[in-house]
Amino acid sequence: MIGFHCLGGPGFSKRTVIRMYYRPLNMEEHSRSTTHKSIQGCILVTMNVLAICGNSFVCWAVYRKRKNLTVPYLYVLALAVSDLMVAICCFPFCIQAFLEDGWIHGYDLCQFNGFLIYYWGGISVPTLALTAVNRYFRMVKAHIYPNYFTIKSSVFMILAVWVLTLFDGFLSTFVGPVIYEYDARFFFCIGTFSSKKHERAIGISLHLIHVFIPLIIIVYCYANVFRTVRQHNANVGPSLRAGQRRQVAMNAWELRVTKLLFLVVLGFFVCWIPVIIIGILAHSSTVKLPDFAPELYTVLAFTSAVINPLIYGVANRDFRREFLGSFQCR
Repeated sequence: MIGFHCLGGPGFSKRTVIRMYYRPLNMEEHSRSTTHKSIQGCILVTMNVLAICGNSFVCWAVYRKRKNLTVPYLYVLALAVSDLMVAICCFPFCIQAFLEDGWIHGYDLCQFNGFLIYYWGGISVPTLALTAVNRYFRMVKAHIYPNYFTIKSSVFMILAVWVLTLFDGFLSTFVGPVIYEYDARFFFCIGTFSSKKHERAIGISLHLIHVFIPLIIIVYCYANVFRTVRQHNANVGPSLRAGQRRQVAMNAWELRVTKLLFLVVLGFFVCWIPVIIIGILAHSSTVKLPDFAPELYTVLAFTSAVINPLIYGVANRDFRREFLGSFQCR
């Protein structure tokens, strides 16, 4: 737990005081039964291994297609890298904290772990918004699509999201300031603020920039894409004349990619909408969460890092072919 103490004399910042008095949570206070820890621990370890293996295979599959790389797969790669990063750098420490009934890795690693989890969540929704914008221009504004979506421009947009989110994270962390404190209910290091005023201001601004605006963009883009797809399906019969078969085949491929990316967006929000609701209710003084809610929060957060490779393998035959090809010697 983080301890707050008054120290006499100048030269002690709040962060310095917290660092000096940071200690793990009381093990007895938050202990769980051995059976509970064994079952839940096995679930979390399995999901962490699946997240690492699945997203590693996605990265490898995209690498194998590097000579014929298309723009949509860059967004797939960006999501896989972010999921892989958190599965390697964050989840193992959270699992160990759960099994040990408290955070045993000290102040600095809690700050890194907490910041990286928030950073991962912060880049995911804007990256999904970029995929939606890409699909919008490809399906609705196809005549100007090549002018804006090349490999170089898409890499630049993805990196811009990562860098700007990193800047926002550092700014809120040091301006707030945000101190990450281990919460035994969720077994994550959760951000805490110096005052309610800072918490509201930073929370509203970050949610606006990284959640609500990207969500509006996603809904708008896919609504227009689906309208265009319906028109395409209505007109596909007459277009099957000789000489246009190649164009129809190209459109079929684009439709498959659009379906894939939409399923990724849908899977993300199926996991994260309950997480957001539970997180908001957990900080409410008037609502008591059921005992299973915090652990559901963590399981869904883990699931979001596992689900994308499953979607790629089930919904897209190109990725299925690459996954199978990964096990074959060439």
